[in-house]
Amino acid sequence: MEAAIPLRTAHKVCRISGSREPACAWIHFEGSEAADILPVSGSVSSRKPDAHMQNEKIKVRTESGQLMDVVVFSKRASGITIVLGEGIHNVRCELSPTSKGLSYSGSVSGRELIYERSREQVQADIDKANPALGKPR
Repeated sequence: MEAAIPLRTAHKVCRISGSREPACAWIHFEGSEAADILPVSGSVSSRKPDAHMQNEKIKVRTESGQLMDVVVFSKRASGITIVLGEGIHNVRCELSPTSKGLSYSGSVSGRELIYERSREQVQADIDKANPALGKPR
């Protein structure tokens, strides 16, 4: 009887962040163990493979006055995309700046949501989180 050859498969894993390119890597598996991690393209994640990604959460106010924690999917000064719920039951909502630019508003399932930060405050948060993003090359 011949010896079994370990099954070797590869999966491409990408982490999308505020940078322009996602950080991608090929993870090669031998059986059920991760054998090695090879970065794809020039972007390499400095995080450990077993580290968990931290989702940014913000508090939005509903039309009834309740505060709700939601996950930020995309954040720009021109608009914020948030995700309500988890798993297959999640709903995305686009929050856009109000006419005076003092807050962001949007609606989901007929309910209005308000994020009470100005456009300038959101831009300052974005610049503080990733200072190299706005600099020229």
